[in-house]
Amino acid sequence: LVKKNGTASMTPAAEAIAKALESKDAAEKENALKAFAALATELGKPSEPYLVPLTPLLLQRAADKAAPVREAATTAAKELFAILNPYSSEVVFQYLYAGMAQACNWQTKVLALTLIAGMAKTAPNQVAAALSDMVPCFTDTMADAKPQVKEATELALKECFAVNGNRDIQKFLPALIGCIRNPAETADCIHQLAATTFVQQVEGPPLAIIVPLLVRGLRDRTTAIKRKSAVIIDNMAKLVENPHDAAPFLPKLIPELNKVSEDVADPECRKVASKAHDTLMRCGGEGKLTAPKKAELSEMQKRLSEALGAKASAVDEASIKYAAAAMCSMYDLKHYVPSFWSNNLKPYLLA
Repeated sequence: LVKKNGTASMTPAAEAIAKALESKDAAEKENALKAFAALATELGKPSEPYLVPLTPLLLQRAADKAAPVREAATTAAKELFAILNPYSSEVVFQYLYAGMAQACNWQTKVLALTLIAGMAKTAPNQVAAALSDMVPCFTDTMADAKPQVKEATELALKECFAVNGNRDIQKFLPALIGCIRNPAETADCIHQLAATTFVQQVEGPPLAIIVPLLVRGLRDRTTAIKRKSAVIIDNMAKLVENPHDAAPFLPKLIPELNKVSEDVADPECRKVASKAHDTLMRCGGEGKLTAPKKAELSEMQKRLSEALGAKASAVDEASIKYAAAAMCSMYDLKHYVPSFWSNNLKPYLLA
């Protein structure tokens, strides 16, 4: 039916799949997952607006009691993510973060981590922009009791950290991952970073990776580690050109630098921390910056419908909303080339 009628039949098809995935019958769930995978493969991108919202159900079924269902869920998820528009990543990330939550079954966590690792290759810009949200999730899953979850976390960290865009910290990524695996390695990593001369402009993604380490370093009992952490902050802050890159990290670092500059007995350490504080405040807009305004989905949806004019009636609401969300992402990432927008939106508006 879907092959014959195209996306006109996708809404009832997706509803039927969702209902079947909630069934207690293993065969029914497996068949629904096979249908899901077939739709993603056969229809390609036009199927995304209908299948992407079912991602949480795929993650749940990855932990199903029946092995065939678990396997089918993994296959279906991989088929969907193989066609996924990178500019739909922001919505998808929220599903994956939820799948990595402590309360989830370990199989669900492993699939979520595997999918997010794959997105580092298919949506590198989006993964880099989301690293500040990802790192805390990875830190939690690295502490999971299941070795399978730890292994999947290692892979996700390796793939996602690799797209940070900063050559200066590239060689330290294994050590930075090691600190997440084992916080006792923090001091060694701080020593390595403190001996490095940073030359490349520092943006948000590398800060998202390093700031959690620096917070631990500033809280370390050893004065030398506190001092070296402050030195790293000072050196990196000098290379931040866009205050909006540093601003989100001020609430995490400034209080710790204040504690070091006020409470540590060693005057040299206090001096270095005070200097790092001043440099960080300058590069971060003195703490007065607000986050850049993000595009609003409802407004983008309205503009898209207006741009389509009479043609809008031929495109269903799910596709309009999905395309508008992709537009929001392109706008927020400052990807403004018209042909780029056109190529990314056509699959959902001309199906």
